[in-house]
Amino acid sequence: MKLKDHLQTIAKVDVDESMASHTTFGIGGTADFFIQTHDEKTTKSVMKIAVEEGSSVFILGAGSNILVGDSGIRGVVLQPRIRNHEQLDIEESVISTNDGEYQITIPASTSFSRLARATARQGWSGLEWAAGIPGTLGGAIVYNAGAYGGCIADILTSIHILEIDGTDREISSASLGLAYRTSDFTRNRLGDRLILSATLQVHRRDVETTLSQLNDLEKRRKASAPRGRNAGSIFKN
Repeated sequence: MKLKDHLQTIAKVDVDESMASHTTFGIGGTADFFIQTHDEKTTKSVMKIAVEEGSSVFILGAGSNILVGDSGIRGVVLQPRIRNHEQLDIEESVISTNDGEYQITIPASTSFSRLARATARQGWSGLEWAAGIPGTLGGAIVYNAGAYGGCIADILTSIHILEIDGTDREISSASLGLAYRTSDFTRNRLGDRLILSATLQVHRRDVETTLSQLNDLEKRRKASAPRGRNAGSIFKN
């Protein structure tokens, strides 16, 4: 069975899809096959089929930290997406640890800035600095995103990843080589793996104080960063 036909048995496949439509810069050639998935089962199936058929798989987040060349991307471009993440119910994800801390497990395809605002609105602190940062939670982990004195490494406990062979496993944050705007993903030690979800440490805080801090930081970002098409901070400080 041809790769396209095989993939179409489980998901919608767009052929020769323009990557300009899926990047914040609005540039880039076409992908041979472009697939959006909305649940973990389908995501795993797409990865498994592509690998079995000998195709490369490029994992695309929100397209906010990538430049695609005019030649496009060969093979399969896979974009895991979740629905209604702006209505994310943090309370459903909270667990209490033995040492009295709180953790939340969130899908990696969740909008990072919307996650920050959702936690603040529901009385959970730890992500105020992330307000206004484009991209997904998964992308933020790959680059150890940070701003205003905070970064993912400060709150990340572990991640749940999908291996190339279709198996999945947990990796602790201490094993990810997180450093200033880099990780073992950017060093290509985990480059072919897909982050399915992440567990973050949060703590209780009154909503008014948390939202006030978040709004202040967001105003600072809007005052210093250009609006319109961009990829955030291009150069390291």
